[in-house]
Amino acid sequence: MTSERDTPLSEARLLDWLARHPQHLPENVSVGIGDDAAVLRPPGWQALSTDLLIEGVHFRPEWISPWLLGSKAARVNLSDLAAMGARPNGLLLGLGLPRERVAGWFEPLLEGLLECCRRFQCPLLGGDLSSAPCLTLSVTVLGDLEGAAGVSRAGGRAGDRIAVIGPLGESRRGLELLQHERFPALAAVDSEAALEALAEPARARLLRSHFLPHPQLEAGLWLRRQGIASAMIDVSDGLAADLGKLARASRVRAVLDAGALTGGGPESDLDIMLNGGEDYALLFTLNEEDRHRLGTGYPDELPPCREVGRLETGQPGVWLSQGGRRRLLDAEGYDHFS
Repeated sequence: MTSERDTPLSEARLLDWLARHPQHLPENVSVGIGDDAAVLRPPGWQALSTDLLIEGVHFRPEWISPWLLGSKAARVNLSDLAAMGARPNGLLLGLGLPRERVAGWFEPLLEGLLECCRRFQCPLLGGDLSSAPCLTLSVTVLGDLEGAAGVSRAGGRAGDRIAVIGPLGESRRGLELLQHERFPALAAVDSEAALEALAEPARARLLRSHFLPHPQLEAGLWLRRQGIASAMIDVSDGLAADLGKLARASRVRAVLDAGALTGGGPESDLDIMLNGGEDYALLFTLNEEDRHRLGTGYPDELPPCREVGRLETGQPGVWLSQGGRRRLLDAEGYDHFS
């Protein structure tokens, strides 16, 4: 008798695997996986975002396991919802796999993604599968703004303070670990616990920051509900680059305080905090009145929030104040086409 394991892999069998992994759907989702399209009853304002992860551009397969890749793909997209102050509502996945990788990559990759979907209550609603010359993921997330318009990058005003929630530079340090040290068990990582077992706690934390960034959904939701953030963006390309985007959208000058960034730590940390990338921290601005409300009402259960600078009138750009002097930072960030 032929077992399921002996059955040739096909698109139908892959879709059947997904069908055997049911998810809890929000009340406003009436049709999920298995039809021509997902159907949602719109509750009001929605936030939508799409990201690509392409082999050789965004990741190297020898440096990441399928499970980690699936989880990271969902997490980095959910961070975009956090930056708008949206509550996750659902996720769509476009997945291109080389034929020779289907057997070893499809199931653990989807298991990583689905585990992330469960954790952050953002069910996989559908998508598309295809063979492809290289491993490619396109993730689209949908978020509920609960009747509000969301927090854009364009609301910052001169006099606003700049604040950050989440670590800066740890993901880059995790990448540097991968560049200089071998982790033979990395390819088999299929859980957060397995990742943390790869190294002693300090180095494991850096690997976790790189592979499993935490989307600051609760913080973004709280800031939007309280009306505290005047502008907001997630730090994906680096603090200097993403603050530059916010400054240009808000038509103001941003000035970062080097001492506030390092917290009294070594100044050698500055470059990696400014330009490390893939932190997925939450960067936002707030006025003086809301600064007081933040100081007295910020929930203890959320990650620490720290003030790192202010907005001023002037040509949009990012400046660093250090030792009584200012210098203009290169805030262009990574460009895929240059």
